[in-house]
Amino acid sequence: MVKNIKYIFKVCLIMIFIFSFILANIISDDAHCMDHCENEHCIKCIIIQVAHIVVNNILAIVVLINYGFLIYFFLSRIDKEKIYFIHTTLVNQKVQLNE
Repeated sequence: MVKNIKYIFKVCLIMIFIFSFILANIISDDAHCMDHCENEHCIKCIIIQVAHIVVNNILAIVVLINYGFLIYFFLSRIDKEKIYFIHTTLVNQKVQLNE
């Protein structure tokens, strides 16, 4: 079950990277279409706008994941208070003496 979840996560991660590379390629190829386009409903301009939104959202998600990882990393290094209970019953004292 855990292997299936890891496999699905890896596939989704690879698909996100491939999708972002394709969108980055579209943005870099037709970056000047929005500046000189005279058509009001140009398909290239719409694709470029969507690509900008997706790339910005992916970058925001990556930054948030990095912040979350850093917070988790630093909080996990904090020592937790250890509470020790001292047992003073007669049975416990006898067990301690026998050890």
